[in-house]
Amino acid sequence: MMHYHLPIKELSDRLIEAITVKPAQALRVDCGKIEVGFSADFALINLPDDTDEEYLSLHTILHTKRVSRLWIDGTEIIFA
Repeated sequence: MMHYHLPIKELSDRLIEAITVKPAQALRVDCGKIEVGFSADFALINLPDDTDEEYLSLHTILHTKRVSRLWIDGTEIIFA
């Protein structure tokens, strides 16, 4: 499916939802968002200092190789 007609901000917001909230809902598991009662799975990604918060989802996608810390089910995963 092509999404060339969507503004980049809307597209990146939808992509983040497509890899977090939507699969969790489809699988009926309590994860996919940071909220009380949900599994604490998340990554801390280093973004450039000049990151515009309005485009946070876009920058998150662009910088996923810069994960500095990772938690799965509330436990920090230590990696070299």
